Amino acid sequence: MEPLLTSRTLLLVALLQSFFLIILHQSVDFAFWPGQSPPWLLAAYSLVIFLPSTLIFSSFTQLNSAFYIQLGIYALLFTLCGFYLGSQLLPSARPYHHKRGRIR
Repeated sequence: MEPLLTSRTLLLVALLQSFFLIILHQSVDFAFWPGQSPPWLLAAYSLVIFLPSTLIFSSFTQLNSAFYIQLGIYALLFTLCGFYLGSQLLPSARPYHHKRGRIR
């Protein structure tokens, strides 16, 4: 088992999380990737919010390798859920065109 995370490590994790959240927010404001792609944007947001927060909240217990494996699996799951949610935000292209009320 590894010892508890130190306060410097927790501070570094929190600073990195805030940095990546700012970058993601700026990608939306200034229209660069991933701000232009909702699936990747929500996947990145879910990863950046879930992973450091879980690591910080779980720092009060003894950490072992099984914890890090579970954390990685859950982070992947949350990222995939964010990607799926982002891909559902925009309507898909319709295979038909409307012209004067008729479907052609």
